[in-house]
Amino acid sequence: MLQFWQDNIRYLVSDEHEKWELPYYAISREADSLGIHIDISGKLPTERRLIPVVDTAISVQIGNTLKHTGETTLSIRVNETEDFYRICLTNGQKSRSENIVERGGLSSMRNDVEAVGGTMEIKTEPEFAIELTLPKKENDF
Repeated sequence: MLQFWQDNIRYLVSDEHEKWELPYYAISREADSLGIHIDISGKLPTERRLIPVVDTAISVQIGNTLKHTGETTLSIRVNETEDFYRICLTNGQKSRSENIVERGGLSSMRNDVEAVGGTMEIKTEPEFAIELTLPKKENDF
C-alpha cells in the first residue's frame, strides 16, 4: 500500500505526462487504427485554446482522406513565427475540383479556426491542401 501511495504522489507532483494525456495522442491513435500515417514536419501548437482547433482539423482531414482519396498519408507542415502558427494539411491528392463546397467537416473547421481569430484557406493546386493561420495570442488578429 505504501508503494501505491508513493507512486501516486510522485505522479501528482511530476510535470511529466502519460502518453494519453499528451495533445494529439487520441487523434494519432485514431489515424493509426484507420490505416492513415500522419507525417508531421514542425511542432504542433501546445496552447490549450488551439489544441482542439488543430485536433479537429486533423480529424476532418483524416476523414476526407479516407472518403475522397486512396491515400494513406496525411502530411502536416507547421511553420511557427513569433506570433502565428501556419499549418498546411495535405494528403498528396490532386483536387478533383477547383470549386470545393464547404459543408460538414470543412465548415466546422472554418468556424473553429475563425473562433480563435485564425484564417483558413483551401488550395486546389498543385494538390488539395488546407492552410490554417492561427494566432498564438488571442488578440493577434
